[in-house]
Amino acid sequence: MERDRWIPSNYPITENIRAIYLTLEKLIQSEETQVNGIVILADYKGVSLSKASHFGPFIAKKVIGILQDGFPIRIKAVHVVNEPRIFKGIFAIIKPFLKEKIANRFFLHGSDLNSLHTNLPRSILPKEYGGTAGELDTTAWNAVLLASEEDFVREFCQPVPVCDSILGQALPPEGLSSDAQCDDSLRAVKSQLYSCY
Repeated sequence: MERDRWIPSNYPITENIRAIYLTLEKLIQSEETQVNGIVILADYKGVSLSKASHFGPFIAKKVIGILQDGFPIRIKAVHVVNEPRIFKGIFAIIKPFLKEKIANRFFLHGSDLNSLHTNLPRSILPKEYGGTAGELDTTAWNAVLLASEEDFVREFCQPVPVCDSILGQALPPEGLSSDAQCDDSLRAVKSQLYSCY
């Protein structure tokens, strides 16, 4: 699918968030990513006011929660290109929810690719962004994500252990260790994050 062809009636914003969540889940499986962190390049070409309205404060707060608190991933920078003028206003609303360290790592470039190139080397950017790394082709990555969703749902969206409402802790079933309890707690958190989208 081309960058500017998102049709909200066919693919609600929640589907985009599920894709972000699954992408992050795949990225943190790599030890190299765990050590080095990630740089996000977000292209908002073609995002009109009507499309932007699908991304309200509630959704924004959820996405921010996932990015800065929901994953053990280091976000080194977020570069935004081709953002509509209204994005600055939206970002001003979102900014208070961001930790200062993360807020300082956001860079808005508009359509100025020279500004982008001062932060990211052309050698790692695809041709569409004035780079020399060839044309942007997400086919392989899309296939990886689609193939992973079923495993992800099976692993993280299983029933959650019954909770002891007095202690506020999950009680492990007979014969399970506290390690299994921790695994179940992690599964519960990820399941809730994924299911709510």
